[in-house]
Amino acid sequence: MVSTFINNLVKGAHHFRYFNKRPVSAIQNHLLTIVVIDRTGCPIGYGHLEKGDGAIWLGIAVADNLTGKGIGRMIMHYLIDFAKGTNETSIWLSVDVDNHTAQKLYKSAGFEKIKELPENMIFKFALK
Repeated sequence: MVSTFINNLVKGAHHFRYFNKRPVSAIQNHLLTIVVIDRTGCPIGYGHLEKGDGAIWLGIAVADNLTGKGIGRMIMHYLIDFAKGTNETSIWLSVDVDNHTAQKLYKSAGFEKIKELPENMIFKFALK
């Protein structure tokens, strides 16, 4: 299901490059991986929480033709709620500098920009 979702991304693949450097089997090491499917069984959203570099990292992607419909927000809140049940104190994410839609989503949920690099920004969400 994850492979199908990733293979169907076209426009969204520009911003969601997580699997460019990892095999899909990397999801076996995630704290949580979710795939949202529509009524026909087609994957339309993806999200994960991954432990790495001493932190929990969040990743989200939504099918190209369904952005702006609340799917990313639903995935993000689900992942945040799950993370609140861990002993971690924060969630981190990286977002492209030119991905203004995602930045707006993250800021609206309470993520704070910690660092801006030439190509991406690092955001942090305090869990406790």
